[in-house]
Amino acid sequence: MEKNKRFGLKIGVVLLAAVAVAVALWAMWPEEEEREISQSNERAYRHVEVDGRQFDYNTNLLTLLCMGIDTTDESVAQSDVIDLMVLDREEERIKILSISRDAMVPIRIFDAGGKSLGWEEQHLALASSYGSTQERGCLLTCEAVSKMLWDIPIVYYAGANLSAFDQFQSLAGDFDIVVPDDSLASLGAEYQKGSTLTITEENAELFVRSRDTDVDFSNTSRMLRQQAYIEGYINTLREQLQEDFNGTVARASSLLPQLVTNISVDEVTDFAEMLMNYEFSADEDYIVVEGTQEKGLFHDEYHIDESKLQELILEVFYKAQ
Repeated sequence: MEKNKRFGLKIGVVLLAAVAVAVALWAMWPEEEEREISQSNERAYRHVEVDGRQFDYNTNLLTLLCMGIDTTDESVAQSDVIDLMVLDREEERIKILSISRDAMVPIRIFDAGGKSLGWEEQHLALASSYGSTQERGCLLTCEAVSKMLWDIPIVYYAGANLSAFDQFQSLAGDFDIVVPDDSLASLGAEYQKGSTLTITEENAELFVRSRDTDVDFSNTSRMLRQQAYIEGYINTLREQLQEDFNGTVARASSLLPQLVTNISVDEVTDFAEMLMNYEFSADEDYIVVEGTQEKGLFHDEYHIDESKLQELILEVFYKAQ
């Protein structure tokens, strides 16, 4: 009888050990699978063949994904602004790819318990809302944008929620822009298309963020205003860097705690030097990813033109052999 008990105990221990190993392997498998996919993608983006022509990834590029997170606190939320800054250290030129929040692209989705359900075509803005934290949301958006752009690496990211907007506006101070359309014309003559409007801390958020959600495709007009704002902001900041480089860098560095970012304090100086010295023309270098707008079942949808996207990717990120 005692012998049977000892035998049963041994069997129980073996079974428990087997279950423990199985659980451990099950837990590790998604990570291993994702790591293998990541490594495969890393190799794939370096060299591509299109229509019989060979292209190599431009290794002189730095990429920075900028995101405006639609919340006033540390909660996760959608990204209303998604702009990819591409800095070419050889050509000393900055390009900005503006991607509609309504772009229908593959993003990773999760259930209520945080378990990955794989990739699904959804609004790009939703990618950040699936993060367990704002940092995780930014990384998921980086992942989605990278996948959209043939798995090119997104090296840096910076996300800011609405509570930080006033402080970033104060960094640049007041500046003038030309109003690009009549989407805010009802607010007064200064908001009519072609008018020169002075952007201040009082009207900056209204100009950049407001839209009439009852109007179809209202995000398109908002993106035009965001382009005008970004052009004015960059030009003003460049002037400040030229007049007082160290002081401007110090003020910019003090705003890092307001960001969700992997940019270090030391790297702020590097970015400031590039921003000050590299060429940037909004007419040529601010590029809206092209697509068509459609009314979805519940929300506006922006369907990217894959042919135009291919041309853009090859032009911005690759060199022909």
